[in-house]
Amino acid sequence: MIELFRANDASCPKSKEGDPYAYKIQKLGQKYLLLQLEPLSRPEGYEVLSVREVTGLFAELRQTAVWFFGSYLAVFLIAGLFIYMMMRRTVEQMEKLQEVAEKQELLMGALSHEMRTP
Repeated sequence: MIELFRANDASCPKSKEGDPYAYKIQKLGQKYLLLQLEPLSRPEGYEVLSVREVTGLFAELRQTAVWFFGSYLAVFLIAGLFIYMMMRRTVEQMEKLQEVAEKQELLMGALSHEMRTP
């Protein structure tokens, strides 16, 4: 059902100051309609209400949002995997360095003992 507007109706698209066009998007079943109110310059005091179906635009917008969300999710997952792999590699290297430090400590202790005792 399409709503008809009276000039003093609160839900009617109204021109704001500085904005020559007023519009409203209305859902009609599975369709979306753009209702646009445009004032006429001559004769003054008259306005034209044009109706345009914009269902295709909404479908494109929905598809773009899905693609954006999918791309964002893929980038987020790849970045998370990359960070996880880098952290795991860093932890492995730190563990190896810890082992080397422990072996160095034992070697220095043994050398120190050998130098003190003939």
